[in-house]
Amino acid sequence: MRVCHVDGFRFDLAPLFEVIKACPLLLQAKLIAESWDVGLSGYQAGNFPPLFAEWNDHFRADMRRLWLYRDVSNGAFSRRFAASSGLFQRDGRLPHAAVNLITAHDGFTLRDLVSFN
Repeated sequence: MRVCHVDGFRFDLAPLFEVIKACPLLLQAKLIAESWDVGLSGYQAGNFPPLFAEWNDHFRADMRRLWLYRDVSNGAFSRRFAASSGLFQRDGRLPHAAVNLITAHDGFTLRDLVSFN
């Protein structure tokens, strides 16, 4: 991280909490988790430890529905746009614990976003 000037990491299937907590260098980085875990419970949106920010796939899903089908209420839009606090505001986490994203590697890429007619 120091040599390459990396700010942080996004973890796909992010179950390595104890290993990360034991590394003083990683604790200084921005850590972003995808809401899926390989454990028995699988989907873990809003349940990652406070040291992680999380992809807000609820934002992504609602924004896609808004753009494609126009069936998202103003209230739902507002909740998602304002960091989905009902989902992520736990254990003293701040709004930046939710990372609102639109494009991803799994099903809606940046090319998809700019290619819609």
